[in-house]
Amino acid sequence: MQEASGPGSVPTDGSSVELKHPFFVFVEGIVYLENRFLMIRRAWNEPYLPGKIAFPAGKVERETLGNALEQAVTREILEETGVTVKAPRYLSSESFLSSDRRWAISVQFLCEYSSGIPTPQPEEVFEVMWMTSSEVYFHPDTPEWIKRTLENAEKVLAG
Repeated sequence: MQEASGPGSVPTDGSSVELKHPFFVFVEGIVYLENRFLMIRRAWNEPYLPGKIAFPAGKVERETLGNALEQAVTREILEETGVTVKAPRYLSSESFLSSDRRWAISVQFLCEYSSGIPTPQPEEVFEVMWMTSSEVYFHPDTPEWIKRTLENAEKVLAG
């Protein structure tokens, strides 16, 4: 069977997928401030996308009650970058087969910067930086689905 990787990827050879575990949900925070976006470079020791440019993201914890997705994205952004955000709003979602053969649902949120100095959380994040959309699009370590998500975010922000 052909392996799938990244959001939107599925086996392309017509084979079936035998799942090891039920699906999981994770959130991505697209934080913006004055035409720039808060991006991370994932730590080199991370099993998923080491060294790649990405949005702050993480799994939704089972213990999260109430507005679970909004709370999770706010928590993950703070944990990974030291930045607080306000007004997370739904942008889009995708499903894909993860590298450990589980179906995943990724939910992306647009978030307004509120406060904090971007600081990497060293176990998961090597670097935190504000980048223009051009810098993200043309960076060699930016995966294609990050570029697609950024394009969606820019359309929404442009009104």
